[in-house]
Amino acid sequence: MSSEDRKVTGISKISSGFALRDENNNIIDCELLKGRYSIFFYVNNLDSTKSKKLLHYFDNKIDVLMKNSIELFVVVKRAPEKISQFRKSEKVSLEIFSTEKQDELAWLGIDRSEVNDNIALFYDRWRVKRGYWKSIEDKTQVIEIIESAKASVKQDKLISNAISLRRARRSIRKDKVPRKDIERLIKAAHLAPSCFNKQPWRFVAVDDGETLEKLHNYISAGNSWMNNAPVLIVVYSSKELDCELSDNRDYYLFDTGLAVGMLLVQATKMGLIAHPVAGYKPKKFKEILELPDNSVLITVIAVGYQGESSLLNEKNQKEEITGRKRNPVESIFHWYK
Repeated sequence: MSSEDRKVTGISKISSGFALRDENNNIIDCELLKGRYSIFFYVNNLDSTKSKKLLHYFDNKIDVLMKNSIELFVVVKRAPEKISQFRKSEKVSLEIFSTEKQDELAWLGIDRSEVNDNIALFYDRWRVKRGYWKSIEDKTQVIEIIESAKASVKQDKLISNAISLRRARRSIRKDKVPRKDIERLIKAAHLAPSCFNKQPWRFVAVDDGETLEKLHNYISAGNSWMNNAPVLIVVYSSKELDCELSDNRDYYLFDTGLAVGMLLVQATKMGLIAHPVAGYKPKKFKEILELPDNSVLITVIAVGYQGESSLLNEKNQKEEITGRKRNPVESIFHWYK
């Protein structure tokens, strides 16, 4: 059987109705799975020679799983008291959990048509299913499951490509960006956290040529590269949208900055340049776009597809090919004590 037949990945989540019982009849519900990497190994026939061998394979890998912060849950359709007898007779240290209801297997994510099979599922710390293996028969497949789970854990600890690839690039083509893609950026930004959930950010996107030309007149000379951008997203807010803090901090500026950060990451993931700037005349932008007088125009983001560096002047061309400049982490971070 091919790897494709055994493994199916997805984004489905484990159901909140899911619960198991240990050999002492204690209920283990899905709340305990939060923040944990988990492999669930469903064994159809606990008494078969094949199943016993598979359990011993997993049992021998418990230390490897623990080292990688992965927990193993063996699930069987057997009464809890019989599980205790089985563990003692087979001399396995791994925990085995009981499920006597078919609905619980569905909650776990096992298809009803496959309950007569040996199945493994891997869930991440957000309880999102990252791996699904069926027809598990030998040691090779057990190793494949464990290695795949380890690789997922390792991958999750890396800095996201959408963060590491993001750069404030300037070489933007004039090609139109579909409005639905811009709206998706806004949806990503709108998922940002905010003080008391005030959601103080406001966005207006401009892609019509006439308005863009008007705005270009009030962008600083150093940002003239923005004239190529097919879309400008103007970000604003106001003090009235802020939460009330005892020291009267302008926290809405921080909240809106968080939203912009999420927009930039999403844009990078979608292969778009999203470059925020501070060099423009806020009063004129507000007049042209008819924004409220009491609003604070926080930034303007140029959005578009990356183009050739020849679109830029000599100074900006050098900036475009220069590596990212960051101060050492030690200069901006330390542990207290």
